[in-house]
Amino acid sequence: MNNLRLIYPDGSEAYLPRRCFAICNGIKCSYGKNSKLHIEHLMNIGPHYARTLREWRVMFIAAKDKLLKMGYDHDLQRKWLYYLYVCKTGSSYDLFHPLRHLIREAGG
Repeated sequence: MNNLRLIYPDGSEAYLPRRCFAICNGIKCSYGKNSKLHIEHLMNIGPHYARTLREWRVMFIAAKDKLLKMGYDHDLQRKWLYYLYVCKTGSSYDLFHPLRHLIREAGG
């Protein structure tokens, strides 16, 4: 197996290069050697995440005055808007793959 198969929310499939196995292996290693947990399912949520980030950005801009009163100065707001925009763009153009992991206990 040379690629990692992903299922998109709409049911379509994509394949990630072998280097992405390191991500899954890292997650698995974080459980510990004696853990019964395993990754049962991975789903690329990129298309949905891009839409969510776009909506969060619109709401963030609409609440800018309220955020100022809460202590979020213009500089911090600008940083958050940049973050939301970059993440949305990365998800929209498939530059990165935000994954949803379904992790279960073996035999559970």
